[in-house]
Amino acid sequence: MKCQAVKGHGYWYKVLGTLLLFTLISGCNHVPSQDILGSFFPAWMLCALVGILLTVVVRQVVIRTGVDAFVSMRLIVYMGLAMSLTFFMWVAWYGN
Repeated sequence: MKCQAVKGHGYWYKVLGTLLLFTLISGCNHVPSQDILGSFFPAWMLCALVGILLTVVVRQVVIRTGVDAFVSMRLIVYMGLAMSLTFFMWVAWYGN
């Protein structure tokens, strides 16, 4: 007769997956949002919008000063700048 004390690998994958899911969901207890004209927007969306707008402004300044001609891989540079400005706005508004 076979001992049933040891369960298969599938069982442990389910247990590990459930614990991982609970760990990830536990960070969702507070969602910062802004009230704009009576409608609540997620704060990350506002930070992303401000970051993209600031990137457009910076790009215009870079073009007018003539530095844009020396920037290689513009897409990567400006996407990185947009992400950096977005993260900076998040930390400036919601960081402690």
